[in-house]
Amino acid sequence: MLYVRGNKADYNDWERMGCDGWGYKDVLPYFKKSEDNQNQEFASNMGHHSKNGPLTVSDISVTSLADTMMKAFQQLGYRILDVNGKNQLGVMKVQATIRKGQRWSTAKAFLRPAMSRKNLHVATKAHVQKVY
Repeated sequence: MLYVRGNKADYNDWERMGCDGWGYKDVLPYFKKSEDNQNQEFASNMGHHSKNGPLTVSDISVTSLADTMMKAFQQLGYRILDVNGKNQLGVMKVQATIRKGQRWSTAKAFLRPAMSRKNLHVATKAHVQKVY
């Protein structure tokens, strides 16, 4: 799956609409805590990324056509950037939740390691009528 956190303005809008704790400044520490970014350039940007979290994030191998398109965008004046970084307007190199060539899902990253917890019960094919 592609790793795109979403636009920080959306989080800030949710907070303005009354969702306390959902501003970008509030959720960013959780994104960073969960992330294990394999791109050394991105991982060194400690303001927006981190390493050693449970969710592996890595660059996707792209075709020569993708490289050609990136060069064309640069020639047109677009910036190549980290879409999950400070500035989000431009063209990004694609990152995904991939570990050792396989999709690293949120279930693998977060749920499987917690399955032995006594305070966790996973019910499959269940219908929820009310959340308390």
